[in-house]
Amino acid sequence: MVKTHKISGRKAQTLGVILSIGLLGTVAEAGKTTPPVTTPAPVYQDGTTEQGSGWAQEIVSDTAKNETDRKRLETLPPDSPQAQQIQRNIEQRGDKAESYAERAPTNVPLLNAAADQALGNGDIARAQGRADQAVSAAEAETDPKKYAEKWPAAMNMRAKVAMAAKDYPAAHAYAAEVRKKFPSDPIAPALFHESKDR
Repeated sequence: MVKTHKISGRKAQTLGVILSIGLLGTVAEAGKTTPPVTTPAPVYQDGTTEQGSGWAQEIVSDTAKNETDRKRLETLPPDSPQAQQIQRNIEQRGDKAESYAERAPTNVPLLNAAADQALGNGDIARAQGRADQAVSAAEAETDPKKYAEKWPAAMNMRAKVAMAAKDYPAAHAYAAEVRKKFPSDPIAPALFHESKDR
């Protein structure tokens, strides 16, 4: 009986030492700060970059994750812990996209990405606001090369949002405007034909 008691005492002492070391390690770890992860801004054709544009790719990646998550949601009971966690993940990505859009309110690629994510999440009003903001920012662009990249993309996003809102005449008009100004744009023709006579 005494022997067993001594072993238990040793085990308790060893456990105390392990816990103390673990606690000290945790406290030391908590004091460290990790630098924020930043995505680099994309480079335009003329070699320049725009502040915050790297965030656009992050939002695009998050939008793809949302799409995968929504497919998983279809297979889960709505009240299950997994489904609730997936919903929280989607909401957090949406909040992040909004945060980025507020921090870079004239960044057209980012605004387009935020509009596309909101559209995928079924928030047409938010998508419309970001698409309109992207068009305004693109129209303020003074560099012709950058304008030729930004404006058609913003107008196409505006047309896509109008399609989702079932405002086919507006979608058709936006796509027609892009085709008129930039006949070689690859996206506007599909939007133009899809919204025609609807």
